[in-house]
Amino acid sequence: MLSLVKSDEQLIDQALSGSQASWVKLVKRYEGLVYNYCLRMSGDSTEAMDLMQEIFLSVYRNLPSYRQQNQFKAWMMRIAANKAIDYFRHRERNPQNYGENYEENEAVSQQNSIYDDPARQYQQADVQHQVKQLMNSL
Repeated sequence: MLSLVKSDEQLIDQALSGSQASWVKLVKRYEGLVYNYCLRMSGDSTEAMDLMQEIFLSVYRNLPSYRQQNQFKAWMMRIAANKAIDYFRHRERNPQNYGENYEENEAVSQQNSIYDDPARQYQQADVQHQVKQLMNSL
């Protein structure tokens, strides 16, 4: 029996070939997961939406470098963790304009963070989130 649901790899191949519809299906498949992750990290729905957009933009830009021996979901969430850390670092350094000029450093940040341990980055982001929640409760 033929499966009507396309695999991530099929959608990625089609998106890389120029299919906007395949890219949209891939985003729709994972937008809930990414949004919930962003919401847990930020604690703010508007900020979570902004961060989610940054993540999917980065995923799209880096899609040609995706190696299909990796699981796409894990690869995407590693990008999400890196983007969240970069986003909050930028916000802490520039509290008056944390949303501006964020994307200028994206390529450099992505290259630098690609070699970091994703588990360590997730742990750092989780600690930062907990600290933020504690600060807000004060």
